[in-house]
Amino acid sequence: NGMTLLIIACYGGQVALVRLLLDAGAHKEKATNNGGVTPLYIACEKGHEVVVRILLGEGANKENADDEGGTPLFIACQEGHEKVVKMLLGEGADKEKASNTGATPLLISCQKGHEKVARMLLCEGADKEKANNQGCTPLHVACGHGRTAVVKLLLDEGASITVEVIIQGRRYTSLLVACCEGHDAI
Repeated sequence: NGMTLLIIACYGGQVALVRLLLDAGAHKEKATNNGGVTPLYIACEKGHEVVVRILLGEGANKENADDEGGTPLFIACQEGHEKVVKMLLGEGADKEKASNTGATPLLISCQKGHEKVARMLLCEGADKEKANNQGCTPLHVACGHGRTAVVKLLLDEGASITVEVIIQGRRYTSLLVACCEGHDAI
């Protein structure tokens, strides 16, 4: 599957081994044959802050995407690793870069209910109206998954409640999505 020693060390958060391998010339951008994930992507997915800091310090490309278009920032947002997200944003990671499905880091953090991550992205100017390939905005997905705290955050930030998504020929606002999914609290 193309797993390198560096990727395995990053997966386990093994700081000393990561440093040793990088000092010995390990390729920091070598992706696996299984999904195209890089050492930085794996470290971000697992939330290994020190390993992420080391890789960024060594110049690892923070925009390298996996085969599905997910960047290190995207996976950190999906997993809710706040400190890693903050680090990547501080390094200038593209907060609008979407996956192959059109999901942005903000949209995936809203879908997963990671309110603090969503707040960080919004504070950095992430587009709260940017829709995925199906036309769903962050508010649509937060409503559809019953993420009440994230819905409140998006509404407080001025997200539009009138945007409609067309699903199987029918138009749905975010409120209608919440109702259809049985999320009464929203």
